[in-house]
Amino acid sequence: MFVGSTPTGATKHVDVHVDASAESEGGGNPSTNKEEIIMFWVIQNNVANEERYDDFIHAVGKLYDYEIVKVIPFSNELTPDINPPSPTMVYGSTTLTMRIAPKKGWKVFTNENFDFTVWRDKWAGNILNEDATVGTFRKVELPKVATEFFIRPVKDNKAFSGTVMDFWEYQQWLGRLRVNEQASDLDFDMDEVVLVSSLKNIKQEIRFWIIGGEIITHSMYKIGDRVQYHEETMTSPDAVSFVKRMIDIWQPDDAFVLDVALVEDGYKVLEINTINCAGLYKANVFKLVDGFSRIAV
Repeated sequence: MFVGSTPTGATKHVDVHVDASAESEGGGNPSTNKEEIIMFWVIQNNVANEERYDDFIHAVGKLYDYEIVKVIPFSNELTPDINPPSPTMVYGSTTLTMRIAPKKGWKVFTNENFDFTVWRDKWAGNILNEDATVGTFRKVELPKVATEFFIRPVKDNKAFSGTVMDFWEYQQWLGRLRVNEQASDLDFDMDEVVLVSSLKNIKQEIRFWIIGGEIITHSMYKIGDRVQYHEETMTSPDAVSFVKRMIDIWQPDDAFVLDVALVEDGYKVLEINTINCAGLYKANVFKLVDGFSRIAV
């Protein structure tokens, strides 16, 4: 479904004079003065479990033309298969953002800086899993047999979701993958580079959306072991100050998502993610979408 008054793939030129009180959510849009915005959005229609998806669509529609697309299952194809003439931003699954978008020349904020081994060095001393060992999935060094550990890919490629397991669970997983490898039916490459780290006692987890070197919005999404989405008002000023310090030290790209964890000795960097496919939680989506008008695509 195309939304807007122009035909599919057309470009909307919008004069923007955004009032900070224009939207009531979490303080509304930031004050912005842009004479002209030229950008097209491609948004996946079946993004799972996104509480703010409809608000996000509404926010995009206030500034841009966009197309809702469907990723055909088990393929790298879209319906409708569009090719907008203007600079194009995407939001959706990793299939859309990592596989389809690059082939079409659409903007995705990702590069080699999103590898754990890179940002662990850049933010040294501020990383939650600084003690992690790194190696291929089939050969990575593991803790003692009786010890649970955390494992995830070092890259933000969603080869598999980060998870907690013990030695025997890992061996069972490895065994299943070896059988599948012989059948050429692997879920992911067993030479995928992963990190393995000790478990941490995390009190809170908070997501920050960073665009153009600034914090645009943020949302707490976990308290202890419980997933709970909260708006900006629940974020501690100490967390905001920590993230500003990290931004001053280094940034992986012009736009990214930074997750931080509160532990016994303060806030630590949990991970970074590609902003085009990061969960929205309870972010202020009006501020988020407006933030993209600050950078060139």
